Amino acid sequence: MTSLTPRTQHSGREVVAGLVNDGSAPAVAAEAVRLANLHEASIRFVQVVPTELDSLERADAETATFAAGLHALRHGRHRGATFESPVGDPGRLLVDRSARAIALVVGEDRTGGPDAPGGEDETGTVGAFCVAHARCPVHVVSRSQSRTTSDRHAAGFSS
Repeated sequence: MTSLTPRTQHSGREVVAGLVNDGSAPAVAAEAVRLANLHEASIRFVQVVPTELDSLERADAETATFAAGLHALRHGRHRGATFESPVGDPGRLLVDRSARAIALVVGEDRTGGPDAPGGEDETGTVGAFCVAHARCPVHVVSRSQSRTTSDRHAAGFSS
C-alpha cells in the first residue's frame, strides 16, 4: 500500500517550456505539464519571438502558442504557470530562462543552415543548442510526436 503525503508548500521547482508557433506547441506544452505533474513543479511557458515581427504578428503568434499552453494545463496538476514572450535569440534565451529549472522542454526544429543565428548549434537547431548548453535536463519533443499531439489538439477544439 502506498500512502501519499500532500505538499502544502510551493517547492520552488520549475519546468520551462520553449514554445514555437510551428505546430509543436501542443506537444511541448503537454510534455511540460506531464513533467510538472511528476515533480510537483510550476511551469514557465516561454515563446521567443523573432525581432522582425510587427505587433499584430506577435500577438497572433502569442495567442496560438499560449492557447496550447492553456489547453495542456487543463489536463494536469501543477504548482502555477507563467507565460512570457521575450524577443531575441531562442537558444540563448531558453538556456538563460532554464538556468534554475528542473527541466527544459523544446520541440525538435528544422536546421537553420549556414546563416543560423548564434543560439543554434552547428546543425542549426535550437534544441541541440539547449542540450549542449543548458544546466538542466532538456527534453526534445520529436516532430512526429508534435504532429500527433497537434492533430489531437485541433480535434479537441473542433468538437
